[in-house]
Amino acid sequence: MPVVYTMGDIEDAEGEEHERKPLMQSKEVRGDSPKTDGEVLASALDRVPLCRYHRVAFFFCVFVWFSQGTLITVDSLCFSAFKKEFKVSDPQLAAYNYNLGGGIFIGAFLSSMADVYGRRNTFLVFSVAIAVVSLMQSFVTTFNQLLALRFLLGISVAGVWLITPTFLAEIMPVHNRGLYVVMYCCGWPLGSTLSVAIATVALPNWRSVLRMAAVPSAVLPIAAFFLLDESPRFHIKKGMWKEVKAVIKEQLYGNRFEPLAVGAPSSDVVDAVPDSGKADATVDSNGFSLIRKSPKTYGPILAFALFFCSLSAGSWGLGTWLPIIIERKSGAGGEKLSPLKVVMFNSIVDFIAIALAACFVDKFGRKRFLLFASLAASACSFALSLAKTEASAMLLSGCHQMAQAILWVVVAAFCAESFGTGIRSTVTGVVSAFSRVSMIFAIAITGYFITKNVNGPLYFVSSAYAAAALATFFLPEDTTGKSMG
Repeated sequence: MPVVYTMGDIEDAEGEEHERKPLMQSKEVRGDSPKTDGEVLASALDRVPLCRYHRVAFFFCVFVWFSQGTLITVDSLCFSAFKKEFKVSDPQLAAYNYNLGGGIFIGAFLSSMADVYGRRNTFLVFSVAIAVVSLMQSFVTTFNQLLALRFLLGISVAGVWLITPTFLAEIMPVHNRGLYVVMYCCGWPLGSTLSVAIATVALPNWRSVLRMAAVPSAVLPIAAFFLLDESPRFHIKKGMWKEVKAVIKEQLYGNRFEPLAVGAPSSDVVDAVPDSGKADATVDSNGFSLIRKSPKTYGPILAFALFFCSLSAGSWGLGTWLPIIIERKSGAGGEKLSPLKVVMFNSIVDFIAIALAACFVDKFGRKRFLLFASLAASACSFALSLAKTEASAMLLSGCHQMAQAILWVVVAAFCAESFGTGIRSTVTGVVSAFSRVSMIFAIAITGYFITKNVNGPLYFVSSAYAAAALATFFLPEDTTGKSMG
């Protein structure tokens, strides 16, 4: 009898026959139909209590985001120093971020390797690349060399950024997943705060700034080598059940501080699962071919692509020109905003927004949160066009920043949760790549609008967020409290 999989799984695309194993307990593990041995293990992962295993993984992911927040944010603080040393114009300087976006576009597709070679191995490759490239940036002698390294950095960070939420979502139990797959993103604003401190101390020596900001990223592959284990769900698909049983029994069942969730298989049931099983063909196949064979995934992927494109257009369309908009709205003679103060202000707002989202996302649901934040961002962007003073513009900008931060962290986790293990990294890479294309167009379009009317970019951005709100109605079923495939 063919296995019946839950929403997001495509492992039955070939109609492969699987042997069912009866459970050694009175209640079903997940309450619907008999499960295979692999699904018994997956259910145990879904329903175990939090323990040291989860906490180590969570704080590792926080450090990942901390290192990336430090590395990426500090660059914008060096723009004036770049212009002075390399004698480049504003359009040439804009290529610095275009190259990063182009690299991320390529890296997003390459991150699909995690579906074939595993989360840990792929993460290690990308993290080593980040360490090398980030350190090399401070030794360039020409601006073109800096642009080339920026492109390579974009390729490298894309893999780390996309694999991190996938890995964390795959190991966290259902009842805590929403909290932790959002809360780890607090590492980014903490890293941004460190970048401000580094820039304050070291500028105008931008080489020293880049070297100090690269230190956390240089430590990242070392930390990953010792702290990052392979995703147990990837092991399940590989048929490496002995490794998964060890994780469940020694790390989870053997070190629990809370009772097991209702429906969790007992230790005896886990023992009854063989040490090895038949690997799913999906783990040795290209994720793109698997998507092609499963038409039921087309709709959810397109919905996420539309949402990511709309969100990216709104974020970059406003973020790129916000300092100019606020400066013009403050009028002639207005106090010039310090880039350091703006970054610090946004970091504080981001941290608060992420913490709020983490605390309430499991209660209100992913889709409801996305809909509310999209409408709030759209309203704040439009209201910003009516602002007459710098103070009101900054206040509305802060509200927009908060809604935007909530959107990015919640949708990234939601996307990782909505698809099966065989295509999870591939799908997140595809939708992320689309968002980078949207970013480039948004910057260009809003750049044209701002030459005509200071409020032009705001009308465009407000419409982009409205489109994101519309896209939420086409997203897959809410994953709050649901088991992952």
